[in-house]
Amino acid sequence: MPCRRAGRLALLRGLVLPLMLPALAATAAAQGAKLQDIARELRVCGGLDGDPPEARIRSCSAIIDSLAATQRARAIALNNRGNAYNAQGDHRRAIEDYDASVARDPDYASAFNNRGVAHQKLGDH
Repeated sequence: MPCRRAGRLALLRGLVLPLMLPALAATAAAQGAKLQDIARELRVCGGLDGDPPEARIRSCSAIIDSLAATQRARAIALNNRGNAYNAQGDHRRAIEDYDASVARDPDYASAFNNRGVAHQKLGDH
């Protein structure tokens, strides 16, 4: 009986592994692509290439919504999207993003500073 069971397990392994390995490889490749996408979006979101606020908002939103982004990356993206809204003169929306950034990472000082600047621009001081 144990020999029969071992034979079934070997057969199962022989069938399942060849089917699973390509799926696992595809998943790993997709994950790599997601990380590359996030790196590209981070550049635009951060305004490193001089993109207009609309492009920065789109890229920051993609990072915020990404399952591959860490909490820290989301906090930075929220802060940067707030900066883009500020550049458009939409200070209330910027403050909402700064608040969300602070909630995700209370140690991220830039969001606190930028929130204060947005409040000042609104005359809330």
